[in-house]
Amino acid sequence: MSTSNNLYFDLHTTGLGYLGRAREVKPKAGQRFTPFWAVSISAFHGPRDAISYVFFDVKATGAESEKVIQEFEDVINDKEHKVLAGFNIGDMYPDEPYEKDGKLRVTLKGRLLRIMWVKVDGKTVYSAPQPSDTEGAKDDDQTPAAVSADQQEASSESDKVDQAHSETTSGPINGNAYSHSPVTDGQGLPGSYSVNIQMPSES
Repeated sequence: MSTSNNLYFDLHTTGLGYLGRAREVKPKAGQRFTPFWAVSISAFHGPRDAISYVFFDVKATGAESEKVIQEFEDVINDKEHKVLAGFNIGDMYPDEPYEKDGKLRVTLKGRLLRIMWVKVDGKTVYSAPQPSDTEGAKDDDQTPAAVSADQQEASSESDKVDQAHSETTSGPINGNAYSHSPVTDGQGLPGSYSVNIQMPSES
């Protein structure tokens, strides 16, 4: 195999989740890296009537995802609001496990490749620009073009999630405050947008 054509396996996850802890990460004394923007995501997972959460802490990759985090930083960090988003994450890996409320938890790290849309308290405040037929998906997003259409459908379906949330609870995510409302009537999140991780099969 040519060294100029090395094989690389992408690992992408597409889903819905609440955003929290938006911040710019800057190097401290003795550290050397380019500042970047990061955000935490409480991603929906599981059956509609018993949703659980998978926790991500991701670095915004690409100008568009970084711009969205910056623009909505204040509302994302405001505990009085629920910020729901459709997202695409790549190259995930587990962070160090930690114990919380007597349970062992793990937060997944990764790169936030794209935010398809954002809703604040059920109202759409951002929709990602769609690539043209000739351009396809942008290189800095590194996202399959088909994802955009799927996420548009997920955005409309997320209205059901907002309507089904009748009770708000709060608690920590990796030591940070968050709020969410459990689905109680079995309506809402389409099963196709649960968080799924696919690895290449071994021969």
